[in-house]
Amino acid sequence: DQSDFPSPYVKAPASAGGASWGFSDGDLFKRSLEILGPATAKPRLDVYLTMTSHEPFIPPRASEYHARFAERLNGLPFDPARRAEIQRYEDVFSTLLYTDESIASLLHAYEKRPEFARTIFIITGDHRLIPVPEQSAIDRFRVPFIIYSPMVKAPRTMRAVSSHLDVTPSLLALL
Repeated sequence: DQSDFPSPYVKAPASAGGASWGFSDGDLFKRSLEILGPATAKPRLDVYLTMTSHEPFIPPRASEYHARFAERLNGLPFDPARRAEIQRYEDVFSTLLYTDESIASLLHAYEKRPEFARTIFIITGDHRLIPVPEQSAIDRFRVPFIIYSPMVKAPRTMRAVSSHLDVTPSLLALL
């Protein structure tokens, strides 16, 4: 709730329609750690709904992330046509760099908490990046899905088709 964000937190810029999604991902994570409270032995579920990676795709310190995007793009071996296509979505990809950094900051901050060793983080999206064109019909259903935990022994990539409906039963079976 916006009333839970005291000064100096500032709402994210509004879209062309005049509506703001709320607070940036970094501020959301930072504020949550301020109010999370001490760890307990009791299981807990925390859900974060981040909004910076939605239109209007304006991260805090936007010029910094646009510069990072340009640097990253220049370091990749794309042909000129592909480079131009990616450049059309500079706002989107610059914002994703910010979101990645915000998630990393949350995880690093959480590492300092005693419950970190027994925590499972699930990072997913509710839909694909709509402004970026689909490459195939299946792309409309493709969203990131990352499971991160210090309990995971080795990284794995799973190429199976699954659904968000599979998440809760799978976690319950794991627990």
